[in-house]
Amino acid sequence: MEMFETPILFLVFNRPDLTEKVFGQIRKVRPRQLFIAADGPRQSHPDDLEKCKQTRELVLGMIDWDCDVKTLFRDKNLGCGLAVSQAITWFFEHVEMGIILEDDCYPDLSFFRFCSEMLEYYKEDDRVMHIGGTSYLLNNVIDPSYFYSGYPHIWGWATWSNSWKNFKYESSFDLGYIHIVCKRYLYRPAEEKFWVNQFNKELNENAYNSWDLRWHFTVWNNEGYSILPSQNLILNIGEGEDSTHTQNLPKNYKHQQLCNMKFPIKHPPKMEIAVYLDQFNFDKFFAEKTTFANKLRNIGYRYIHQDIYKFGKKIF
Repeated sequence: MEMFETPILFLVFNRPDLTEKVFGQIRKVRPRQLFIAADGPRQSHPDDLEKCKQTRELVLGMIDWDCDVKTLFRDKNLGCGLAVSQAITWFFEHVEMGIILEDDCYPDLSFFRFCSEMLEYYKEDDRVMHIGGTSYLLNNVIDPSYFYSGYPHIWGWATWSNSWKNFKYESSFDLGYIHIVCKRYLYRPAEEKFWVNQFNKELNENAYNSWDLRWHFTVWNNEGYSILPSQNLILNIGEGEDSTHTQNLPKNYKHQQLCNMKFPIKHPPKMEIAVYLDQFNFDKFFAEKTTFANKLRNIGYRYIHQDIYKFGKKIF
């Protein structure tokens, strides 16, 4: 069996059961370069010491093919924000591009090929900063194989060292500047208010200890594009009390299915963000309430040419 050439970073912690399931998929593709990072046990959780030890031993014990393995195992707990972001920085100190998977992100095998082909296809295009494996289209398959998005979803994703070098965990930004950045991607007041609030809380108050919100803002701050598949290639299987950020997944996410992408990949005819899909994404998975007005706007954007829609929106 051929080995998978794209490097993979696998992030684990204290959940050996989930780790075994997800790593079972990585094991099937047999990456030539494998990086494993683990945060240290939390002092406030006595069970962590044994669970972290079990998880690390489990992964190393499942490697039954000849590959280059590097590990970053922490003795002390850094927390989700620092531990994950520092692990990704460590990863890109060794490789130019690669795939990042956390222990609760279960991938379809086609996810690996999709990421690998997209990394090669866009490696010279600095506009694309993020390749995601998660699609929030509720299994409504669209053509072509992927679309350009403003949302860098991090449940199974890939990027390049040149993109990640823009990330600075300690960065903070003036509230007015955050507004300016958000306006580049958002066309509705409710969305802008939501994301300005989220970014301000994290960047200036560190309210969530979240590396992914900071990466999200990094992409927007550099006017980057994200690529998302038309079909969902990742299932988050980590909902529960042991989860840091997914104790309760969005209600609509429970309707998601794991899909198998068909190849060869069909590329979009034009490089522009599919705003109506991003708005659908926001309404279904981020907004607390989808208003009737939002639904009408989404329908208009989906079925009317975007330039005509924007012109009509200015008039009315």
